[in-house]
Amino acid sequence: MTPTIPSGSTIRIDSQAYELAKPQRFDLAAFRAPEPLKGIFVFTVIGLPGEEVEVKAEGIFINGEKIHHPSGISFEGSTKLISRKEIPAKKYFLIGDNFALANDSRYLGFIPEEVILGKVTHIQGWEIK
Repeated sequence: MTPTIPSGSTIRIDSQAYELAKPQRFDLAAFRAPEPLKGIFVFTVIGLPGEEVEVKAEGIFINGEKIHHPSGISFEGSTKLISRKEIPAKKYFLIGDNFALANDSRYLGFIPEEVILGKVTHIQGWEIK
């Protein structure tokens, strides 16, 4: 998740954040990696249930509108293109900040709500709003 989470950083995950609320676009969400991968991944929530997602070389589109990350991270230049697909109920489309190298929803598919462990709230001493 570089540059958002620098290598070697310590993070805090609020495991109760999604008990009453659902993940929102641009949340940093921690989730259990699907088999055969192991561990916990942290990616940015981009697509929500019921939305249509499409990944083109010129960026990520949600319901036909190009998404712009609030921190200025670019989602352009993907070599893994995805034609327009609807995100199923209780699933999310998550993307890594290191867009060229991330093993994110472009490769893992939609992330089920039940494997999301919580929202990242702190990265090495600073709070995420």
